[in-house]
Amino acid sequence: MVVTDEGKLIESSRQGDLAAFNSLVERYQRQVYNLCLRMLSSSEAAEDVAQEAFVAAYRRLDTFRGGSFRAWLLRIAANASYDELRRRRSRPAASLEAAQEAGAPIDVPSADAGPEEEALRRELNSYLQRGLATLPPERRLAVILRDVHWSELRGAGAGSGLLPGHGQIADCQGTGADAGIPYGAAGTSAPPVPSRR
Repeated sequence: MVVTDEGKLIESSRQGDLAAFNSLVERYQRQVYNLCLRMLSSSEAAEDVAQEAFVAAYRRLDTFRGGSFRAWLLRIAANASYDELRRRRSRPAASLEAAQEAGAPIDVPSADAGPEEEALRRELNSYLQRGLATLPPERRLAVILRDVHWSELRGAGAGSGLLPGHGQIADCQGTGADAGIPYGAAGTSAPPVPSRR
């Protein structure tokens, strides 16, 4: 019998059912990886940190108190990304520009995109990553969640603990533009956050 209800998958995972937890991983691996990739600007680091986040989530399933599992998991991934950024500061690595000049791929190209579309996508990705890299980690996370993961964030709600509150999301509305990232550049159609009255 295949279990698809998230609550049942979580409960089975808490009881040690690895197949149930693997179902949760398959459901959220793309979102976790994308968050890590945007925070770290490296596909290899994002893969490692996403894996660390899932291992940490499995070990801490007993601390999940209900609510949005996605928000809880993305918070773990964000914290794991922060840990990686702190480790990088203690051991500097080669820059993103050096990796690009060396011809190292930064993102896996889409099988559907033609050469021109792929070149434009890579150029936009490079532009976005450079802009994101100029932001402090806290603001970077707010921009990523606001512009890239808007539907997940909106669904999780400001009270989920993923971000301190709706007001801070509104405060960060201009953050992407501050880093030279135009609104909607990530290909999202997210509506503007309403201003506080």
